[in-house]
Amino acid sequence: MEPFFALTEKGSHLYGILLISGEKDDVITPDDMKELAKLQKSITQYKMIKGVGAADTYNTDKDAYFGLLQTFLEAK
Repeated sequence: MEPFFALTEKGSHLYGILLISGEKDDVITPDDMKELAKLQKSITQYKMIKGVGAADTYNTDKDAYFGLLQTFLEAK
């Protein structure tokens, strides 16, 4: 899977990684995201949105979603 190779081979220049996924995502599952987060553990934040698939992570609670982005960006 390309993200795995990109993070292990090319990810050393990154300051932070924010991963957001839906609990019911069946393409890139929460377990897949947890494995991705482990590759650059010290700079990665992972948030799983409960009860939704990938397409609804934003629509479920837009304020919370933007709050997550804002907190992540302000910390970097």
